[in-house]
Amino acid sequence: MSISIPSKWRPKLRQLSLATSTLILCQSAQALDYLWLPYSGDWENAANWSLLGLPGGQDRVEFTGGSARLSSTTSIQRLRMNSGGAQIYGTGTLTTAELDMQRGILGGGGAISAVPVGATVVSGSASFNGAETQAVNTRHTLTLQGNSNWTTGNGALGGGGAIINASSATFNDLGAGSSNSYRALRDSGGSYSGGIFVNQGSYVRSGLGLTRAYGFDNQGSLALQSGTFELREQGRLAGQTRVAEGALLAFNGSGTTLLGNIDNQGRMHFRNGRLAIEASATLGGVVEVSDAQISNQSSNSLQRLTLNSGGAQIYGTGTLTTAELDMQRGILGGGGAISAVPVGATVVSGNASFNGAGTQAVNTKHTLTLQGNSNWTAGNGALGGGGAIINASGATFNDLGTSNSNSYKALRDSGGSYSGGIFVNQGSYVRSGLGLTRAYGFDNQGSLDLQAGSFQVDGHFSNTGSIHIASEAVLASDGSQFNNVGLIQGSGTIKTWNANSALNHAGTLDPGEGAKLGTLSVDGSLSFGKLATLRIDLGQLGQSDLLRVSKAVSLDGELSLWAAPDLVLHAGDSYTLVSFDQRLNASTFQQISWHGLDTPGFTLEYNAHDIVLRVSAVPEPESWALLLAGLGLLAIARSRPGKIELGGRNEMAKAQAA
Repeated sequence: MSISIPSKWRPKLRQLSLATSTLILCQSAQALDYLWLPYSGDWENAANWSLLGLPGGQDRVEFTGGSARLSSTTSIQRLRMNSGGAQIYGTGTLTTAELDMQRGILGGGGAISAVPVGATVVSGSASFNGAETQAVNTRHTLTLQGNSNWTTGNGALGGGGAIINASSATFNDLGAGSSNSYRALRDSGGSYSGGIFVNQGSYVRSGLGLTRAYGFDNQGSLALQSGTFELREQGRLAGQTRVAEGALLAFNGSGTTLLGNIDNQGRMHFRNGRLAIEASATLGGVVEVSDAQISNQSSNSLQRLTLNSGGAQIYGTGTLTTAELDMQRGILGGGGAISAVPVGATVVSGNASFNGAGTQAVNTKHTLTLQGNSNWTAGNGALGGGGAIINASGATFNDLGTSNSNSYKALRDSGGSYSGGIFVNQGSYVRSGLGLTRAYGFDNQGSLDLQAGSFQVDGHFSNTGSIHIASEAVLASDGSQFNNVGLIQGSGTIKTWNANSALNHAGTLDPGEGAKLGTLSVDGSLSFGKLATLRIDLGQLGQSDLLRVSKAVSLDGELSLWAAPDLVLHAGDSYTLVSFDQRLNASTFQQISWHGLDTPGFTLEYNAHDIVLRVSAVPEPESWALLLAGLGLLAIARSRPGKIELGGRNEMAKAQAA
C-alpha cells in the first residue's frame, strides 16, 4: 500500500526532517550525565540508565548504589562512585578520563559471589576519599595513568585485586586524619586479602599519621615526605625510595624484599616478620629492628643500628657497617629463630652500647667488630652466642659490671653453657662495677684492665697482651686449665679454680701499680715456665713488690729486679719478694737480672714460705759495673739450695767456677 503526499506538503516535511536530524546530532555531541538506576543489572542494558541509550566516551556516569556487570569494552568521560553499595564488576574493561571514587567497589567479590577478571583504566586524574572506604576486589585491575589524590583521612583503599600506578603517573597519599591515626592501602577490614599496589610511577606520601600498605610493590619512585609508611605482608622495594628527614619507613609483616635504592634521611624500622635485603639493595641512615628477622645479603653503611627486642635478628652473608650500634636485645647471625647459619659480619665504626640487663647474641659464623668505644651497661644479662666479637685495636670496651655484688653477667655464654663463641680483645677491655663477669672464649691480645669486681675466664682463655688487676679486683678461672703467656700486673688477686689447680705462667708477672709498689696475690697455686718472668720493684728501707701465693709454687724462669735511680741501699736491708705455702721440688729461678742500679752484694734466701733478698754489702761506686750472671746464679743455687750469696767480682768468679 502506498501513500500519496500532496506536493504542497513536501517542502514542509523536508524542513521538519532536517530539523529533527539536526537535533539528534546536537544531542549526540553533548556530554550527558548518566545515573545507574537498579539494584543490579547489566551495563549494556539501556533500561538500567537514567537516559535513553548507553553512556559513551563524552558522558559522565554516577553510581549512588547498586551493582553493574560490565561485559564489554567501553569508554566514558568520568566515573563517580559515592556509595558503599556501588559496584562495577564483570569481564569487561572500562576506560574513563576521570575517576571520583568516594566509596564503592570495582571488581567481583563483596556483594557478588562470582569473581570474573575485569579492568578499569583511568587515563586522566583520579580522586579517592581518604575518609571513606573503597575496594578494588579480587581479579580486577585498576590502572591509574594520570595524577591521583588519596585525600586526608582514616579510610581504606582495600580489596584483593590490583592497583597499578603506571610509569607516567603520580599517586599522592595525603596522610591520615591525625598523627595518631592510620589509613590502609590494600587492607580489607583489618586483614590482608592478597591485593597489590604496583607503583611503576611516583608514589608521594605526605601529611600526618600512618599508612599501612599491603602487597606494595615499588618499581618506580616512592617518596616519603612526612608521617609513616608501613609495608605489611608481601612488600617489595625494587625502585627508588626516599625517606625525608622526620619521616619513617616501617616494615611490619613477612614476605617483604628490599632490592632497590633507599635514600634514608629519616628512619627505617623493621617491626615484625621475616624480610630479605638482597645483594642489590642499598640503604643507610638510622635503622631500628624490633621483632623482625632480616636476611641480609647486602653490604651497606648505616648511621645508627638499633636492636631492641629478643626477636630482633639480622643474619645472612652480607656486611652491615654502622657508625653507632645500640643493642638492647637481639641476635646478630644465624641460629636462634633462623636455622640457616651463613657467614656474615657487622662492623661498628663508632660507639656501641649493649644493655647489661638484657640478652644479646652474636651467633655462629657471624663476626661483630667494634672499632670505637663500647659500653656494656650494668646488669645481670648475657652477651652470648657462638660467633666472634672483635674489640679492635684502638677500641675500648667498657664492662660496667652487674646490678649487685652477688650477681653475675655472662660474656659469650648461651643459656648457661659455652657455645664456642669468642671475644678477641685487640684494644682495651675495662671491667668496673659490682659482681662477676663470666667470660668464655676470651682472647686478650690487647689490654685487659680489671678495676673492680671479678672477671672469670674459662679454659679457652688466652692472654698474649697485658692484664692489669686493681687492688679490689679479681681475675678468676672456672676450670683446671688456666694459662698466661702475656703480662699480668697490679695489686689485685688471681684466683685459680680450686686448691688443686694452678696458674700456668709463661709470661710476666709484675706486682704493683707502675712506680707504686704493691702486692699481687694468687689464691691457689702457681707454676712458672722456662720463659716466665717475675718482675719485682725495690723501694727504700726494704719496701718492695710482693707476689703472694696462697698454695704451692713451682719456680722457673727469670727473676727481674728493678730499682729506681734514686734508690739508696744499705747493708742489712731485706726484701720479701715472694710468699707461699709450699715451694715444690726445691725449685728456684733459673736466672736473675738487675735493672736500674749496678749489682750490690746481696744474698737470696729460699725459705720454707718465702723468698727474701738481703743486701750484704754496698760496693764502692767504681765496682758497681758488675751485673748478675744467671748462669753463675744457677750453679750456686744448685750447690747451696737454701742461700745464695752474691757480691763483688771475686764471689761471681767463684760462682762461675763452681
